[in-house]
Amino acid sequence: MRPPGHSEQTPVFHMTHVSNLPAILRSGLIVAKNDLPGSGVTSIASEEVQARRATRIIPVMPGGTLHDYVPLYFAPRAPMLFCNHRRSIEDAQPQEEIIYLIFHAQEIAENHSIVFFDRHAVLGMAEAFNDLDDLEKIDWRIFFEPPLVGGFSKYWGDRYDDARPHWSNRREIRQAEFLVHQSLNLSCIRQIAVHNP
Repeated sequence: MRPPGHSEQTPVFHMTHVSNLPAILRSGLIVAKNDLPGSGVTSIASEEVQARRATRIIPVMPGGTLHDYVPLYFAPRAPMLFCNHRRSIEDAQPQEEIIYLIFHAQEIAENHSIVFFDRHAVLGMAEAFNDLDDLEKIDWRIFFEPPLVGGFSKYWGDRYDDARPHWSNRREIRQAEFLVHQSLNLSCIRQIAVHNP
């Protein structure tokens, strides 16, 4: 069951390096990886994961691979952000240089083709949907279980607890993705979140 208010305004978050912002603002678009220029883009992603994303087929319309879509997430403080913070990926970027562009899923879906997954999209068991009514199929407990930080669950790591079996796959569910086919128009943007002034 979605939290109150999410039927009309489900926030979705796109992470990028601040150095990418001028080009995004000039074009008025965030574009899918397959449509990015060959150079001049600062990545905050794991190259190993990106290699898997390049071949992951989208099983619902409009099809393609994950790299044909602009990726957004249903929560801030994603594991990818943590990997940059811990410098556990090559070319990790400092927290202060990573920004969030924040949108509402419903507004995006009015003018863009969308797909979303109930967990990290590279996983074979991840289910894909292209109808916003299916947002009910995401396990929202993982996102909004206390304790909260900034309105979202503080914890997202896997943990084995007989009383809370849903904790055993918190990490992959917390990485549930909302994908926009080819490009996302900045007219939909609601906020830009930064680490510091």
